Amino acid sequence: MLLGELLFSVSLIIIIREFSKEREENMGKLKDILEKTVEALKKNPEMGLKTIGVNTRLMEDYKCDVRAGAFQFFVDEAESMGGTNAGTNPIVLLLASIATCLEITFRVYSKLLGIEFDALSIDAEGDIDIRGFFGVDDSVRPGFSELRLKIKITTNASDSQLKQLSDMAQKHCPVTDIITNSTKVSTTITREEQAPTQKKSASSCS
Repeated sequence: MLLGELLFSVSLIIIIREFSKEREENMGKLKDILEKTVEALKKNPEMGLKTIGVNTRLMEDYKCDVRAGAFQFFVDEAESMGGTNAGTNPIVLLLASIATCLEITFRVYSKLLGIEFDALSIDAEGDIDIRGFFGVDDSVRPGFSELRLKIKITTNASDSQLKQLSDMAQKHCPVTDIITNSTKVSTTITREEQAPTQKKSASSCS
């Protein structure tokens, strides 16, 4: 092995070790934060009550401007639906919400239960009949009729540990709970008068 290759290999090993050390430290900090949060909630249950909100505004055609705290993004429909494809549509966002919330909950309970994994990914898909959306058939629901989540996880945990982790994550995932259990939805509508339309004056001909 040439000296240059040897030095490169040694440097790579050092970088990998430093990265692993930093990752372990970060994971340790995450576990510490989660455990302190759980203890605080046990002592002060009222701390768990939160109201979360976003603001949206319909712009041109289907394009919606979404403001969520410090974040802003657009939701839209595909051009085939008459949209401008400025952002993903709400149905796809729902799938993303389910999958990412479940991934986050896996991470939380991985730390709390001490069941580690190296990688986690989820493929989420659902079946929908758009006749329900367009009111073609009132017997067809406008939403998903079935959802399927395919979870891939890289871990050395035993089958029983993996089942325990999966059960806890699916049981405590907020978005999974919202879509699998009945959630009260209340709506209020406030009417604002439109500004009067300016009438164009007829042009005179001489």
